Amino acid sequence: KVLLQDRDGSGRTLLMWAAQKGHTDTVKVMISTICAGNLQERLLLMTDEDGQTIAHCAAYEGHTNILELIHDSLEPGVWDKIIRKQDSSGATALYLAVVNGQTHVVEQIKHWVKPDTWMELLIIKANTNTSCVFWAAYRNDTNILKSIKQSLSRDQWYQALQERIEYSEWTALHSAVWQGHFNVVKLIYESLSEDQWYHLLRLGDKSGRAALHLAAWTDDTEVVQLLRGTLHQRGDWYDLMKMTDKHGFTVLHIAVHTKNMQ
Repeated sequence: KVLLQDRDGSGRTLLMWAAQKGHTDTVKVMISTICAGNLQERLLLMTDEDGQTIAHCAAYEGHTNILELIHDSLEPGVWDKIIRKQDSSGATALYLAVVNGQTHVVEQIKHWVKPDTWMELLIIKANTNTSCVFWAAYRNDTNILKSIKQSLSRDQWYQALQERIEYSEWTALHSAVWQGHFNVVKLIYESLSEDQWYHLLRLGDKSGRAALHLAAWTDDTEVVQLLRGTLHQRGDWYDLMKMTDKHGFTVLHIAVHTKNMQ
């Protein structure tokens, strides 16, 4: 029991290293030697110098078998503590799974938490002020976005899409448009009502730039054509074209400024 709680120079225990390396049998043996109770809970909640638990280690590397061992060995209340725990950068185990593109881990955690806990995890922001949905859009990870979308009501999904990062006030849509992630933009559009989509298109960032402004800056005619095709009323398109950023630039100003003839 003492050996299992010993830490190395980085604050990691034997259990953490076994979890990160994916040594399922080793983790199973270690957990089984400690009876369920306060000691087991304390061992699984221990953190390294970065504030990461065994769950963070396993989730980032995509070791679903180890996460299953942790989940099955704990009472539901203790599992909630572990899965909610944020490291020193503000990241949860779910957040790290999204950052590293571990779709199967996202699916697993989704099925093991209550709906209100799941929504809470999705909108938790790390110290970079980015949420899970923002990161998935930034990474062009449509599989994770689909997994998240399917677990939420349309209104909850819409709420998650409106989350902004602090320094630029970008939403997931801003990020996807700026990166030229056509399929992510298309997925977001197809998942919302017309009113929700139009409202999302009109959200300006810290500089007052909406998604269409960013598409013009990046010379991405494919994304511009997609955005145009999603608006069924010419008046809606005209309203977007009239929107100005904090410098007074419309989309047309930007296109002229960047010599984007298309």
